[in-house]
Amino acid sequence: MTFGDKVRELMAAQGVSGLRALAARVPVDPGHLSRVLNGTKPASLELARRLDDELSADGALVALVDARLAQADRTPRRVDTAALDSVASLLASTRRLEDVTSAATVLPTVREYLAMVGRFAEEARAAVRPTAVGLTSELTQYAGWLHVPMRRWSAAERLLDRATVLGMEAGDPQRTTTALSFAAYTAMRQGNIRRAAALSEAARRDTNLHPGWRTYVTYQAAEILAGDDKPAAYRLLAEAEAMVDRIDPAALTEHTYWYVPAFFRGTHAFVLDKLGERERARELMAQSLEELPAEWRSSQWAERRRRFLGV
Repeated sequence: MTFGDKVRELMAAQGVSGLRALAARVPVDPGHLSRVLNGTKPASLELARRLDDELSADGALVALVDARLAQADRTPRRVDTAALDSVASLLASTRRLEDVTSAATVLPTVREYLAMVGRFAEEARAAVRPTAVGLTSELTQYAGWLHVPMRRWSAAERLLDRATVLGMEAGDPQRTTTALSFAAYTAMRQGNIRRAAALSEAARRDTNLHPGWRTYVTYQAAEILAGDDKPAAYRLLAEAEAMVDRIDPAALTEHTYWYVPAFFRGTHAFVLDKLGERERARELMAQSLEELPAEWRSSQWAERRRRFLGV
């Protein structure tokens, strides 16, 4: 039984007349609740707990979200890696949901996960704490990233700076680099090229990263340098293009699923445009959008790519 099916069953048993009536009692936005019940938005642990209370479900809805995670949320000091893996899995599902909705849709859920994992990081046993801190870094940088499409630059910068510190505290180079790269992107979108270049250079220092991420940060560095140092930008562009061919599609995970050739073709196009090769850039961007999955083409994160072609 799905979460939505169970809520509807409980509503009928409790004589709750409709979704708006239930939403008013929780309270929660009726549109948000509708999306959760229809399966287009994940149910957060906090929402499951409130619905449990309102529908006298005795924890049945929390159990549908994640029994181990619910236990950890009640006793943060006893959190284990399996509970943290559950949050990581929920985060992966949320990223997929962002592809078909928007940053604003998933941000409240990400904030709830972040608050919960932040408690885990503060109270977890020493053996588990680095894992909890690393996951807190990932949630923090993702929250920062979600502010970018909404042009909430100050919030994005604050969160990404915090995510970088947490990544270093956890001794996690992948998450530290991700936060630095997102911060570089945020600076670039605001036209602060000097800051973007410094952050990008820091993000590229560790060469032992996932090949997809290494490819992305190399393309990013090329785009940042394209305005002031074309020879360096062309060199990095060639490096990144060669890296794409070395990414094994079978090795992509829920945390790296977007590192496919079609995605990188669009990234390549942005660099070429900055280098003045606009006709070739438009050709590559059109090819990229045509090859991307339909839900990616219409996603909010692809808006910059669609705008590039005027579509």
